[in-house]
Amino acid sequence: KTRVVLHLYVVVFILLHARGVDLAKVRSATRPFSSRIFQILRRSGRPLPASEHKSSTRARAIGSGEHAIQVMSDIDDTVKSSGGAKIADVYLGGIDTRYPRGDFYPGVFQFGAELSKAGLQSDTSAVPLAILTARAKEFKFALEIKPTHKICSNYRKRGENGWGVGSVLYGSVREWIFQEMMAERKFQNFEILRQENEREGKKIRGYVFIGDTGLYDRQAGEMMCESYPDQMLAVFLHDVGAREGGEKRAVVPQDYMCNGVPILHFNTYIGAAAKAMSQGLLDENALKRVINATLEEYSYKKDSRWIEIMGDVEMAKKCYEE
Repeated sequence: KTRVVLHLYVVVFILLHARGVDLAKVRSATRPFSSRIFQILRRSGRPLPASEHKSSTRARAIGSGEHAIQVMSDIDDTVKSSGGAKIADVYLGGIDTRYPRGDFYPGVFQFGAELSKAGLQSDTSAVPLAILTARAKEFKFALEIKPTHKICSNYRKRGENGWGVGSVLYGSVREWIFQEMMAERKFQNFEILRQENEREGKKIRGYVFIGDTGLYDRQAGEMMCESYPDQMLAVFLHDVGAREGGEKRAVVPQDYMCNGVPILHFNTYIGAAAKAMSQGLLDENALKRVINATLEEYSYKKDSRWIEIMGDVEMAKKCYEE
C-alpha cells in the first residue's frame, strides 16, 4: 500500500507540472498568505504558570460520571512515525525521523484509552476515539483506516467493552499540496464531529485533541480553543521538532494557555499522561498503566529515545508525590 500511495503522489505531482504548474513556486507564493490567515485566526498564547498547569481545567475535567471525554487524534507523527518521508520537498505525513516509518509510539494506545474512560461510572460506556487526519480522501482505497487496520485493533486491545476507533475524518489532495491548509481542514472535521455527537445525543464532558508539532496540528488545536473554549479540555502536542541539522530539541516547547485552554507538549506518552494527571484528566492508576504500557512496548536501543522515556518516568513520579 505504501508503494501505491507513493506512486499516486508522484502522479499528482506530474499532472500538475503537465498543466504548467510549478508546485514549488505555487506553494512558496501562497505560504505568506496562509501564514497571515493563521496569524489572524490565532491568539498569541501566554506561558502556562505552574498553578494554572495544575488547575486550569480540573473543574471541567472531573465533570459528571455520566459524561465522557471525546478524544480526537491525528495519526502521522502522533500515533505512528512518518519517518520524515517526502517527495519533491513535500512531506508525506510528518517530519519525525527518530522512529522507523510506520512504527507506533510506545504507550499511545493506552493513553487514548485512559483519557476516553477517565472519570466514568462503571455502567457508562466511553465514547469511541475519533481520528482527524490530513490523509487524502481521494486515496482512501489505499489509506483508509478500516476497523481491521492495526491502529483500530491496537486501540481495541487497550480499551474496555468494545471501545476503540469511531469516526475517521479525512483531508484531501489539496492539503497535501498546500500543507498550510491542514489546520483549517482538521478544524472543519472537528466541527463535523461535534455536530455528529449532538445529533446522536452523546453526553460529552469535553474534547481533547492529540496531535504533534510537525505539520499544523498546533494551529488546528488553537482554532478549536479559540472557537469552543468551553468545550475544549486540552490540546496535547507530541514534540517532533528539531534544531537545524536534524538534531532533536533538548527541551520540549513551553506549555501555554490559548483562550483559557492548556496547550501541553510532550516527548513521550508517559509525559503526556503525567500532564493529563496534573490537569485532572487522569488519576494516578491511569498514569501507572500508561507507564507500564510504554515500557512494555519499547523495543529499541537504549539511546536518546530511552533517555526521554526515563526522564518522563521521573516527572511522573513527582506527580505521585504531589
